[in-house]
Amino acid sequence: MNDRAVRWDFVALSGLAVALLAVAIRMRNLGSIFLSGFPVLFGTDPWYHLRRIELALHGGFGIPQFDAYVNFPNGAPIDWPPGFDALMAAGSLALAPFMPADYGLVGTLAVMVPLLGALTPLLAMALAWRLYGPRAGLWAGLLLALTNAMVSYSSVGRVDHHVVEPLWLVVLLAAYSWSSAARGDGFRLLVTGAAIGLAPGFWPGAIIFSLPLFLAWLTLGRRDPRAWRDGAIAFASAAVFAAVLSASSRWAWAGSFDYYALSLFQPAVFLAFSLLLLALRALPLRVAAVGLAVFALIGFALEIPRTALLRAFAYLFTSESQISTVFESTPLLEMGPGFAIEWLSPWILAWPLVAFFAFRTADRPGRVCVAWALLLMSVLALLQLRFAPLFAVPFAIALAGGLDGAVERIGKGFAVSAAATVVLLATLWPTVAPSLAPQSVALPQLARSLDALLWLRDVPPATSHYLDPTEQPEYGVLSAWGWGHWITAIAHKPGVASPLGQSDANLDGVRNAARVLLAKTEREGAAVAESLGVRFLFLTPLFRGLEGMVLQLGHDFGAYATMNADGTRTLESAYLESLHSQLFLPMDELPASERFRLVYEGQAGHPFLERERPYVKIFQLVPGATLAGRCSAVAVAVEATVATNTGRTLLYTRRAEPDADGAFELRIPYAGEPIPAGTSGQGPLRVRCGALVSEVTLSHAEVENGAWIEVTFQTPQG
Repeated sequence: MNDRAVRWDFVALSGLAVALLAVAIRMRNLGSIFLSGFPVLFGTDPWYHLRRIELALHGGFGIPQFDAYVNFPNGAPIDWPPGFDALMAAGSLALAPFMPADYGLVGTLAVMVPLLGALTPLLAMALAWRLYGPRAGLWAGLLLALTNAMVSYSSVGRVDHHVVEPLWLVVLLAAYSWSSAARGDGFRLLVTGAAIGLAPGFWPGAIIFSLPLFLAWLTLGRRDPRAWRDGAIAFASAAVFAAVLSASSRWAWAGSFDYYALSLFQPAVFLAFSLLLLALRALPLRVAAVGLAVFALIGFALEIPRTALLRAFAYLFTSESQISTVFESTPLLEMGPGFAIEWLSPWILAWPLVAFFAFRTADRPGRVCVAWALLLMSVLALLQLRFAPLFAVPFAIALAGGLDGAVERIGKGFAVSAAATVVLLATLWPTVAPSLAPQSVALPQLARSLDALLWLRDVPPATSHYLDPTEQPEYGVLSAWGWGHWITAIAHKPGVASPLGQSDANLDGVRNAARVLLAKTEREGAAVAESLGVRFLFLTPLFRGLEGMVLQLGHDFGAYATMNADGTRTLESAYLESLHSQLFLPMDELPASERFRLVYEGQAGHPFLERERPYVKIFQLVPGATLAGRCSAVAVAVEATVATNTGRTLLYTRRAEPDADGAFELRIPYAGEPIPAGTSGQGPLRVRCGALVSEVTLSHAEVENGAWIEVTFQTPQG
């Protein structure tokens, strides 16, 4: 067997080992994707990706850019580009025949993510092999297969575009290396341009992936000006592909320069890169430098592009505290070196040496590009944790190349390579081992809420147009913003607030939810909810979501909660007097509401304010039946006994004072009939006027249509 055949055998076996290892560790929690027989996804955003994938499959891969099922009743444009969802929809069709029948679409998508995630270490392995050799390829593949930041974003059930971000970065690095190996090859430059231009279709921020390529062409052009021409051709092609892609977007037709969505911003950036490189190629260096400076100043002076650039910078530096503190946007420096070692690998301590090696050995175009990618992604990872997987890609490739060079100086034997591989795995194991512990794919919040979400899907009247989101549904469901995607994708109901709140339109939904849940009186909250077309309140304990809601209302959070020395919070009067507390906190009796009736309480409990409470309470907003009559006593009281779906028997009481003529009116939300799988009224209501009592039997129709019921007192109290 010749040496070349041995090398290819080594590469094939190494690739198979890396792929199996990557898939196995990412599939480790496969058994937990079923919760009460229902397949689940990790987190919140994956559930909205599920909805878009369903829309793609239903509409011939056309994904509407507007959804009436979020920010109800106004709906909202959706900033997410269609690439990831279309890819997952196509993959689900290909994979479905091989999946168990009970997995369905949700289970199929959950399994696709580890398979997709394993492509990144495989492609990085091939690139490192091309740049540094087969041994470096194996080590780069192992590093990316086992690095926690990479594993976390590509584990089973995490159906989110984050899984394709590092993959697309590797694709661009590989495309650059491939096209630069045959300088001047128009076809290769066109393919590279297509990869650059189509990347924003999976994530608008993917324009940052083009920066290492631009800087590599810029750097190499000092030695060979043909590199500037090649870069200009590639970026001009990228601008064309990006323009075609953006033409399908409402933002492009509106003439918008928007960083968050496919718009004219992306092709404008690529065209600017092409013109910059073309200027360097066509003009003397000093003239080009002055021209580029003037060009940059003019660009910043223009109002529309400047707004887009400021939003792009804001995206990097914001903590997204507008609705909550998001873990992904936390700076890596803020988390400390211990977290960095665990999140990336112990080899992160060698970053200065790896960076020095990357630039010191940048003697080939592909290595130059990796070096620039390492520098840029390092900065981004320091700014926000979400960029750690992007940093891991060039870091693993450069580190593997440096280790290969060190081992090369020691010896070329198999024993030396095997020993180095063992050492590499041994250093990674302490950070990998904790992540191997079995854990549920479902977030605890979803695990405690699933029965209530399924009840909301199956029992209340269905809303129309679930798969035609441009049409208006009949009613909405109001909850804290963190439950919005679950209400839409699992309960198939329109939500008022959702985790899409980063966009301006969806922030309206967060504010509307806050106006209802934090209303000072029931009537104030009911009036707002009714104006929005809300029929159900999906109530859960307010923790982190409370701060985001208070922030959106512009109120002082200290009036709602204060932080204790031990890190816990004490709820203050502004919250304890809010509609949320009025409805959610009562435990041994029903709240004395006139418009909101408890229709379901979750099976799971949770300690909140030192009491074990149902984690979910669903209230329905009804007109309520008005009981009217005359009573000479000081007060009139209504009592009703209600059995909940969890077996608890609760008493509902409401009181009113008759006027000077003895007339009274009481609006009542409870009927004496059961709600399917929900709460059940236990017999007629008892209306007391001093020693007199009258029994009134209300139907759901009377409660839901606002019936007027005359009450007469004839029976003495026994």
